[in-house]
Amino acid sequence: MGNLKEEWMKINKILFAGILGFSLSIVAVAGTEKNMIYAQQKEVVYKAFAEKLTFSDKYFNYQWGMDNDGSLKYSEQVGGKLIKQPVTNVEAEKDVDIDLPEVRAKYSGGSKEVIVAIIDTGVDYNHEDLKDVLWVNKGEIPGNGIDDDGNGYIDDVNGWNFYDENNILYNGKTDTHGTHIAGTIIANINSTGIAGVAGNSRVKIMVIKALGGDDESGFTSGIVDAIHYAENMGATICNFSFGTENTDKYMEEAIRDSKMLFVVASGNGDADTGEGYNIDTKPMYPASYGYDNIISVANLQADGRLHISSNYSYNAVDIAAPGSRILSTIDSETFSSGYASGKLPTPYAYMTGTSMAAPFVAGTAALLYSEFPGITLSQVKESILSGVKSLPLLAGKVVTGGMLSADRAYTYAYNNYQNFLAANKKVEEAKKAEEIRKREEAKRAVEAKRAEEAKKANERKKSKAALGKTKKDSKKTSKGKAPSIKLSLTKAGKIRLKVSDKDKDILLVRYTAGHKSFSYFNKGKKGIKLALNTKNEKILKLKKGIYTFYAVDKKGNKTIRVVSIE
Repeated sequence: MGNLKEEWMKINKILFAGILGFSLSIVAVAGTEKNMIYAQQKEVVYKAFAEKLTFSDKYFNYQWGMDNDGSLKYSEQVGGKLIKQPVTNVEAEKDVDIDLPEVRAKYSGGSKEVIVAIIDTGVDYNHEDLKDVLWVNKGEIPGNGIDDDGNGYIDDVNGWNFYDENNILYNGKTDTHGTHIAGTIIANINSTGIAGVAGNSRVKIMVIKALGGDDESGFTSGIVDAIHYAENMGATICNFSFGTENTDKYMEEAIRDSKMLFVVASGNGDADTGEGYNIDTKPMYPASYGYDNIISVANLQADGRLHISSNYSYNAVDIAAPGSRILSTIDSETFSSGYASGKLPTPYAYMTGTSMAAPFVAGTAALLYSEFPGITLSQVKESILSGVKSLPLLAGKVVTGGMLSADRAYTYAYNNYQNFLAANKKVEEAKKAEEIRKREEAKRAVEAKRAEEAKKANERKKSKAALGKTKKDSKKTSKGKAPSIKLSLTKAGKIRLKVSDKDKDILLVRYTAGHKSFSYFNKGKKGIKLALNTKNEKILKLKKGIYTFYAVDKKGNKTIRVVSIE
């Protein structure tokens, strides 16, 4: 039996399974093991809005998800173990895209830095289209082997590798999946390759490798650690292109308690048939958690239909985004191996799956959050879901009944910006008022406690003064000294009686109400007998009045003390 973490990791395995290439089939769910996670594959000053931005990126015309002119026709393998060479034929529908040229004509470049955490496989950060897009941990000095910022991770300059527990963020062809996702989010907009949704902006990506190996797998323990790392280091948006059919309470709690916005893939359906299913009846996590900080994304084809492999849900899947035959960056090692030989002369490839749909939404969320200072992540989510393009074939399949439109989301945020700020101001004012109320309440509680303590101290003082009004008398024989009787007040307001005797031969102690003499006690035969503890003490709770205490030792030496309790 190993430690808790080892047992947990054995139970909750994450597995990526998919086919990569230029003319791609779906990233199909593979395996029948339980508890596996599967790849799902300042005031703003606005410039005058141009109608569209013209992109010079070499392969932009192949990116139908960004701008779809309706001319594309393609066939791709559907997937699934039980179907031999299943193929779907797609004829593109004009404007089934996220309207990237339209939104980038409006986008100012951003007013603040926004960090998107890609928790996935690693990323080929040396790719020609991914230069200068990585988040940089300014608290670390690269390569000195020291944890300069004291966060527990040595040389975590651009992120961390929780799969291998080191700072190596790219390990070659096992990191294709994460590299493809990164390109969709943030590939540079230039004359090279493709364009990312949030390219050429103040958005940066934090690479957090939690998956690896030939099957691009990992464990939920690594995902949980990655979530905590991302938030602690400043990420506000997190892309999850994976899922599991069996929930993990640690992962759920980490997501639920996080302040980040999670964009998650809805899942790629049944491993045998290749068909997507309703995750209301067969949950896929984290897409099915339903928390307010999650946007769940389905895979849309260029014709406006959900891909046959895409999971769906009227309650748990929020929106659809392009996820079929998506061209993006791949790692240089996979490209050099001849995998894409004869397809593209540079490291880019098509992939299909809900894994590919999620980063379109993550990139859009980052774009909005960087552009409109003062808005919240919940308002970013509202803008995205309120700005969808309604598509008839999505009715009943996703909550919004529509697909992502970055342009409409931007317009919604722009039109509601002042309302957002006003609402946020009210929330902040209410929060401050509540903080003031709590401080005042705490202050009153402290004052009340002090007053109560002062009252008790005063009562003790009075009682001590009353106890001071005592009369002592003693009689001793020719042998030894008479016992000593001392009376004091406890913090609880009770009487502490202490009897001491130099010869340590106390015989008995008695007391009675009223002012009495030795004769009353009749040599210790009268009065209320007291049993002392090992310290020769007794705690008494007495009413107001006069009391006489009597003590006698074995030699016959005796003492009485009369006390008045007020």
